Amino acid sequence: MTAKTIKSAMMQAHEALATALDAKIGNMLEWQAFRHLDRELLALEAEQPEQQPTLAATLQRPRIRVRLNDAPPSYMSLADQALTETGKPISTARMLDYIAERRPLSGDNIAKAKIVVQSSLSKDKRFKSVPWEGKRAWWYADKPLPKRESAT
Repeated sequence: MTAKTIKSAMMQAHEALATALDAKIGNMLEWQAFRHLDRELLALEAEQPEQQPTLAATLQRPRIRVRLNDAPPSYMSLADQALTETGKPISTARMLDYIAERRPLSGDNIAKAKIVVQSSLSKDKRFKSVPWEGKRAWWYADKPLPKRESAT
């Protein structure tokens, strides 16, 4: 394996792990601060002159300066936003549509993104799966179900 291949594989693993953690804990201020520092450290490494390659220099990614507020919103913050906007439970499929309109699905195909979103919703104590209109949908764990609109 060449250094370039190792670097590429390690960066892919780093990004995959960061993306998974973004989905799970992306709404935590501590995680957002860590991601900001991570990006800034990699950017600083990219600015150093290449005299003697260090491990960090070998593993650097292209310099992309991102402010904390410029990071894409986490899947769970978008789920919260979707429920707030609609005011009613949302199926996983509709939740994915909502999320996909507001951020890239981390380069994953839709099936993989669905698994990540559904798993994250299941583990997040703010949300629960509820029966809604003859199907399962996601709603807040601490809020009563809204009244169903009657067809008139």
